[in-house]
Amino acid sequence: MCSFYNLKANHHQILDWCGVSLDQDFPETVAVKQLGLALKLDDDGKRQLIPMRFGLIPAGAKSLDQYKPAYNNARFENLDKWPWKLSLATGRCVVPLTSFREPCYWGPTAGSMVNFCSPKRSILGVAAICQQFQSPGADLWSMTMIMRPASEYVMENGHQRQPFFIYPDGFDEWLSGRKDLRNCRSTLARWCHEPELSYRDQVPMRPGWEKRQPAALKKRESELGVIERLGSLGIKV
Repeated sequence: MCSFYNLKANHHQILDWCGVSLDQDFPETVAVKQLGLALKLDDDGKRQLIPMRFGLIPAGAKSLDQYKPAYNNARFENLDKWPWKLSLATGRCVVPLTSFREPCYWGPTAGSMVNFCSPKRSILGVAAICQQFQSPGADLWSMTMIMRPASEYVMENGHQRQPFFIYPDGFDEWLSGRKDLRNCRSTLARWCHEPELSYRDQVPMRPGWEKRQPAALKKRESELGVIERLGSLGIKV
């Protein structure tokens, strides 16, 4: 699952992508528990770009790090489960990125950490869930990307899951839609975007990755079976 992504773009490209100007610097690389940009609606229903921590702080958390797992990826088929279902009712956002990194275990990229990106270097929007954490010493938004079974290209090149990209024309419907699960899934299915992708910046994984390869191949076969039965999103909508 994705735990690292890039947003290598300038302010003009951000404005063209979402129609919101930005007068502050933003990080080009984002890892789990680091801040990245996210698009959401403010209290007046207007779009805003704000920093959010990558890795959801679940609703009801008493501290920033109460829960040790990194809740950075929400599987599309598991949005009705904790902790996603509680935050799904309160916050949706879109995360901009230009590439996402995955460990690859088969194909020409086997044994590498690979950045998948648009060959046009364009900004892609990932459907995401967000949650505000407030305490006497902190006021922070956090988010998690929604993940789906990999597209044919990503599947052929080493990984079985990928972020759930949506078309820009669907941003407002996703951000402002009814908070029930059925609406969430139907909106995502309607605006699902499968952009052309390529890969670059291969970095060798640490020695010993071959020991994890059999388990990864089993995950691939399981995912392919789900796609065959239920379609490319892994669930009937």
